[in-house]
Amino acid sequence: MKVEARRLGPVAVLTPDGSVTIGESAEIFRVAIDAAIDGGARHVLVEGSRIRYIDSTGMGEMISALRRLMPAGGRVGIAAPSPKLRDILEITGLAAIFVVGDDEGAVLRKLSETKG
Repeated sequence: MKVEARRLGPVAVLTPDGSVTIGESAEIFRVAIDAAIDGGARHVLVEGSRIRYIDSTGMGEMISALRRLMPAGGRVGIAAPSPKLRDILEITGLAAIFVVGDDEGAVLRKLSETKG
């Protein structure tokens, strides 16, 4: 599993490619999220189209990121979730705590509207 990272102003865009599960892949994901937040990102946008599967450890990393960002008004967005990721978000009810959209542009617009 690898994670591409780029920055669009206050938003760090992370693109994980593969499965995010307990062990090495979740650690790689966590390190990328931490680097983005520690680097000053106000929001983290996860481009989810290449996530083949994500377990509770991977979801926990996104929840931890949200907890770190929220005090300063930051959010976590998920753009273009893969079918498996979308199912997990819906089944767990976690779609309600993240900014979820069909494409990166839609999620970026919603994040830019976030006050804080």
